[in-house]
Amino acid sequence: MKTEMTEGDKLMLRLKIEVQVFTLCNEIKNPKKCSHFLAFVDKGKTRKFKFLVMGLVGKSLEDIRRNILYKNYSKPTAMNASLQTLQSIWDLHDIGYLHRQSFFKMLPTVDIKPQNFAIGLGHEENIIYMLDFGIARKYRIGDTKQVKVARLSVKFLGTIRFASRACHLGVEQGRKDDLEAWLYMVRKHKTKIFALFLHNSDAVKVVQTNPSITFTHTLRCFCNSSKKHCGPKVQ
Repeated sequence: MKTEMTEGDKLMLRLKIEVQVFTLCNEIKNPKKCSHFLAFVDKGKTRKFKFLVMGLVGKSLEDIRRNILYKNYSKPTAMNASLQTLQSIWDLHDIGYLHRQSFFKMLPTVDIKPQNFAIGLGHEENIIYMLDFGIARKYRIGDTKQVKVARLSVKFLGTIRFASRACHLGVEQGRKDDLEAWLYMVRKHKTKIFALFLHNSDAVKVVQTNPSITFTHTLRCFCNSSKKHCGPKVQ
């Protein structure tokens, strides 16, 4: 269950967006398109607070790696997790929403990262679920397929490690930026190029150093690993 005070700073009141996303997921007729979203149980409000009830999940991918395995995932397991998290992002985009990478004043960062994906419980422990839609943003106009006009400037103070280049540069994000953040998340090997993102506190400087080499190198590493562990069909 998630709760939120009825009154407060509008930037802090994000439960409404989560309800919107869960409602859309609940309306999906194809079960395969909502298999990585938690069950939407109920919603409501009292005089003081609003609440959202959803299905229960197990540990996050980050918790499992740090506190259970005490090491990185094996490559086949990491590839399986990569494909499941990618599918969840694809399905979220399919209903017209971006997960986004952003940061509001006093609000925790919510973006594409291992902490925001968790495994199911019991017979669903082999399924990975996407969590936290508090700052998800609708990128379509109404119920159409038309994409909203991009904003000229977007402030970013989020997680440097997984942020897309557009996010660092403060420009509007799209579906490609969720995918770019996902690519950084699933990357397992820390090279000197990747170290820039780990140790440089100036997000803009990181991108200005060389905005394309990090993305290109990460994509190449993932593709090579995909071919090795998923077979020649992965292009």
